[in-house]
Amino acid sequence: MQGAKEYWGIKRRMSLSVPNEGKLGLCGACDCLLSLKVHVPLEHILKWTDNETMDRFHPACWILNE
Repeated sequence: MQGAKEYWGIKRRMSLSVPNEGKLGLCGACDCLLSLKVHVPLEHILKWTDNETMDRFHPACWILNE
């Protein structure tokens, strides 16, 4: 399993970014780095996120509203 440092490198090599990503912190439901998580395909998130964690997402979270 890769750590955040490796994923940051991949993100940088792929030139992925979102506006104001420096202001993004951690997901309140799962503690993921939001500046990385926003680039993860929704299908992957839904496949690997358990129901307990899904229940902790804020009602306005894009994951629940896609």
